[in-house]
Amino acid sequence: LEPLANLARLLGETSALCVWRNGAVVEIAVFEGGKPLQVGGRLGGVQSDLHARASGKLLLASLTDRELERYVAVHPLIARTPKTVTDLASLRRELAVTRERGWATEYEECDIGVACIAVSLTADEIAGSAAYSIGAPAWRLTQNEDEYRAALLKAAKEASVEPSRPRLNGAANNINQETRQ
Repeated sequence: LEPLANLARLLGETSALCVWRNGAVVEIAVFEGGKPLQVGGRLGGVQSDLHARASGKLLLASLTDRELERYVAVHPLIARTPKTVTDLASLRRELAVTRERGWATEYEECDIGVACIAVSLTADEIAGSAAYSIGAPAWRLTQNEDEYRAALLKAAKEASVEPSRPRLNGAANNINQETRQ
């Protein structure tokens, strides 16, 4: 977790390690940055509405169309803010872009005034179902997106876990289990 802690110190923004659990994103490590205005982390807190979160979109990007449809059937695309994507066709387009570039963003889709960037982590033990993310006030992330994204990708590499295109082998199993219940 040292690269993630260093990321928070370097950028002064909240940084988190997120994992997929039971159809939600859980922040299992959160490091606060030093800037006076911060986005708070939710250590251990379950975060639903994956379509409205950078880490959630990154994880959803690895699902097949069928798995995504099953996920949406159980977890409707609810508007958290006026900027939240709430139709499946738009979400599919955004997930395709996420798959292509290997990272995800959200600008005020989950909370007004907040933006996030997330990059997937891949290792045998996590099977691509984890992500590093940075949360910041939307105006500040907009001004610094290229720098923040580069630092996030570097932190993922330094963690000896190669950043990759989203790949959620474990997530599909969670989706299948959820829809059977």
